[in-house]
Amino acid sequence: MFYRNLLGIVGVALVFAAFTTFAPQFSPQIARAQFDFIDATEGQAMRVTVMPRYPKAFEKVSVTVEDFARDINGLNISWSQGGRVAARGVGLKTYSFTTGALGTVSDVTVSIDGVSQTVPIRPAEIDMLWQASSYVPPLYEGKALHSNQDRVTVVAEPFFLTTQGVRVNSANLVYKWKQNGTLVQAASGYGRKTFSVVPSVLSKPIEVEVEVSSTGGEYSGVGKTVVSEVSPKLLVYENSPLYGLRMERALNGRSFSFEDRSEATFTAMPFFFTATNDNDTNNIDFSWTQNSVKTAQKSNEVVFRAPAEGGGSASVRVSARHKTNYLQGADAPFTIEFKSAENAGGETSLLPEKSYLNKFLGAQTALAQGNQLEYEPLVPLPGLFNAATGDYKISDFSTYVMAMFRFLIGAAAVLAVIMIIIGGLEYMTTDVISNKSAGKEKINQAIIGLLLAIGSWLILNTIDPNILTTTLDPSTTPAPPTNN
Repeated sequence: MFYRNLLGIVGVALVFAAFTTFAPQFSPQIARAQFDFIDATEGQAMRVTVMPRYPKAFEKVSVTVEDFARDINGLNISWSQGGRVAARGVGLKTYSFTTGALGTVSDVTVSIDGVSQTVPIRPAEIDMLWQASSYVPPLYEGKALHSNQDRVTVVAEPFFLTTQGVRVNSANLVYKWKQNGTLVQAASGYGRKTFSVVPSVLSKPIEVEVEVSSTGGEYSGVGKTVVSEVSPKLLVYENSPLYGLRMERALNGRSFSFEDRSEATFTAMPFFFTATNDNDTNNIDFSWTQNSVKTAQKSNEVVFRAPAEGGGSASVRVSARHKTNYLQGADAPFTIEFKSAENAGGETSLLPEKSYLNKFLGAQTALAQGNQLEYEPLVPLPGLFNAATGDYKISDFSTYVMAMFRFLIGAAAVLAVIMIIIGGLEYMTTDVISNKSAGKEKINQAIIGLLLAIGSWLILNTIDPNILTTTLDPSTTPAPPTNN
């Protein structure tokens, strides 16, 4: 036991002696390695930071210098831009300036006690365009917005210009895409300027960021966009047989009166649903209820008919639910008012007295009896005003056709004169031969158009003046030939 303790003490003493003997030799080597690294690469120890990291055109930029090998707070620091000294001072570690237009390069040089470093700054612009796969009706004056679980496609359009003003081909750049701060490696790479956002069930804005750079690192920039989420909407419109879809007035939460009609058609128009058309029953389930009773209608259009007797009102609600994107849904309630209508005999009529069908049947009866009809044009034309009655009603359709024919010829003459004046001014106010030729061409075309308008009437009137007249009087219509 004694020898074991003695050996232990001797071993510890030997280790301590070895450490104290060789430690002075190792310590100076480690210290020299650190200082040698700083001295040998003193320029690399000076770090220059540009904020913002990816400046745009005509944007204020701050350049900051740091040195990890020495204290530069008491040293003279000189800043140069474009080969000229822009700022100088003791401890001046920050320099600010405004970038130029796209295609310009700002070479900023910082010098500290003979050690210099130059940073080229090229402004860049990256436009971020995104498109949702949701549906909006044709001619909708807006953008298809993103709803829950809807796929969004983002396209980056970088504008990197050379000093000669030539745009760098976007297909030859490297793209690094991030979604909500997470790098998406599968979507990043060379020439991959399009990014498809992965839909999420969570209702939150989607932040998409892309870093674009050239393969050599000469050009770089960053683009960001935030795609907000909206709730799908369902709007109800009257589908008129005369005017079509009355999209100027949505019926949601309103009352619709049947007035003088026996039936009305309503269309539920989905907005911002993931669908291909307004009646995409493969993706959307439509359901209609009347007074809380579900109907059998499964499409986005329904026809309601007025009751045969009496009046009243009905509460209607239409619902739309997506079949796979379960959080896409919307409802649209509205009210229908039926007014009772009785004919002259006091009996309840299925067709109101002033319905479009009765008007048509009345017109056919008047034609069959050889009576003249009165027309009241929706758009009055010059020459049709009746001073005696104070309106624009006419007794035969041919009068309206002839008035419209004369109006169109007059309008063609006015437009021809305007084009002749424009062509004459263009001919007189320019010395460029091509512009003079364009002015003469306008004058010639205007004259030709005027001759065609007037000549059409002259030719038809010469062949047969009756060609320019028309009538709806059945008494003047010849009987069809009979086959004996």
